[in-house]
Amino acid sequence: MIRMRERRLARYVAVMLLLNMYIVPACLAAGASKAVPVRTCLVFPFEVTGSGVPESLAADLQSKIQTGLSMSGGFRAISFSENMPSVQRAVLETAIKKDELKGPFGIEKEQVDVAVKIGRETGVDCVLVGVVEASADAANHTGSVTITAEMVDVKTGQQNTVGVSGVSSSDSGAGVVVLISQAASDAASKLVTSLTPPGAIPVKTNGGTAEKKSKSKWLWILLLAGAAAALSGGSSSSGGDDNPPPPP
Repeated sequence: MIRMRERRLARYVAVMLLLNMYIVPACLAAGASKAVPVRTCLVFPFEVTGSGVPESLAADLQSKIQTGLSMSGGFRAISFSENMPSVQRAVLETAIKKDELKGPFGIEKEQVDVAVKIGRETGVDCVLVGVVEASADAANHTGSVTITAEMVDVKTGQQNTVGVSGVSSSDSGAGVVVLISQAASDAASKLVTSLTPPGAIPVKTNGGTAEKKSKSKWLWILLLAGAAAALSGGSSSSGGDDNPPPPP
């Protein structure tokens, strides 16, 4: 019996060491990742200026920025639309005027104030507005997009102003629309990077963070199951060793 208890104690110590070496650090890492809060952000279509700019640029940028912020791990970004149920309800309750939904949503004080008011009615943490300057030279195969954006905290009114510039990547044969679209993608990516809080864990679907977390979870489960099996099996074998059959 004494030997069996000693073996059980040894296996118990081994399991606790395993937990301390692998499980506890994993839990601490998971807790650390939660230190960066995920904020809800309402992304508006930016005010666009420039000659020869495609009409779809504001909507395209809004979609790219909304997707980028959501994938950054620091935000749950939502693209503003007049058809959002919360917006329509606010219009019916006269909390928002219908004309205010038309924009433009630039960085002038009046424009920012309207965006913040809409943000309050939709229940988000912050709103994102901005001004876009776009230009392209098809003859020289160059395009540029400059964004000046403001992220405003709906509750405190604190503003974070960010300016970025993007350029096209085509060497030849691209028209104005393509050049501006490429420059806009570059600028949107830089804007997302500038707005993402330090410590945020990017969201990836294939071979990235989400998949690795899933694999890690199953690894810990297998380790614990193996440890439990070792204890159980060890107890049975110990009982046989300590109580040998009588000699013939």
